[in-house]
Amino acid sequence: MEIDHVVLAARSKSDAEHALREAGLGVARGRNIPGFGLSNLVVPLGQSLLEVQYPNGEQPAPGAPPLVELDYKAFAAHPDEPPTAPPP
Repeated sequence: MEIDHVVLAARSKSDAEHALREAGLGVARGRNIPGFGLSNLVVPLGQSLLEVQYPNGEQPAPGAPPLVELDYKAFAAHPDEPPTAPPP
């Protein structure tokens, strides 16, 4: 089995950049994801990718998958949690 990529959610671009910087990871690229109300940052990890998505303030297009809604529900369930868990 090979993992192509893993997707994490962050509350904001600055939260995502901060968590990646603390983990010693550099962003290769980022973009708006048209129609989803999300943007992302992409980090290469060998043959795989780590993608961190965050809400960008745009309204998702009608009929788009409810990814932003799922992110917000997760954030609301754990409002004090950082975008990534600190190491043990």
